[in-house]
Amino acid sequence: MITRDSIETAYSFLHQKQNVYVHSQLEWQRDDIEYAVASYADDMNPDLYNLIAAGRQDFLREHSRFAQDIALAVERMERMLDTTTERFTADIDTQSYIKRFHNADYFITFCQQCGNYGRRYGCPPFDYNPLTIIESYERIRIIGVKITPHDIGLPLSLAGELMEPVIASLNKELLEMEKHLDGFCCGFVGSCPYCKGESCARIEGKPCKHPDKVRPSLEAFGFDMSLTAKELLGLDIKWSKGNTLPEYITLLCGIFYQKKPSP
Repeated sequence: MITRDSIETAYSFLHQKQNVYVHSQLEWQRDDIEYAVASYADDMNPDLYNLIAAGRQDFLREHSRFAQDIALAVERMERMLDTTTERFTADIDTQSYIKRFHNADYFITFCQQCGNYGRRYGCPPFDYNPLTIIESYERIRIIGVKITPHDIGLPLSLAGELMEPVIASLNKELLEMEKHLDGFCCGFVGSCPYCKGESCARIEGKPCKHPDKVRPSLEAFGFDMSLTAKELLGLDIKWSKGNTLPEYITLLCGIFYQKKPSP
């Protein structure tokens, strides 16, 4: 899990080491900094390291690329910290939510155009009827997060850096709520945060490696996210224009709770 505290702690350490490193004329001092940073990388939050390393195993550990790596790490974490995050919630009874916002026949067609369709356990088609699960609960709590970068016109390629720490925190919170409320949570679309870039076992017809954590999104169940955000949270979802991030990024998730009594 990536928390803001973990980002701030790593940023403070690496930023201070970078400042000394770039101004030092002493080879032994620069070597000491490289060793200290490499040791820190071994012990730092693994999710945060994987995010700033972008898949490179030798990130912050390779002498020939150290100067570029530490500058890149500081830059990426600065962007993560240089945002405003706002949270919105709404509660509604499940039947009303289904009636007003569910249109699986329409929205699943968009899922079918995605390369993850039928290839990830969090994506449709499912081997069960989603309505059978969610209709067994009385209510749903919708959680929305609005991430606003302080800089305007950032490239779209930075979306993952801004979203992933928030998604990691929300996924952990959702699973804890699911356990506490005896509910069923719906997370986020996109790549699986638990297999760390590995191919989903579904492709090979094997069981999910993390069935205790992987959950579908509300979109995957056929719900209208734009309408949900607008009518329940008062948020207009902004879309990217070309290769530029929108004014803000909206994340939506939810948890169905209050199990109906067995007939």
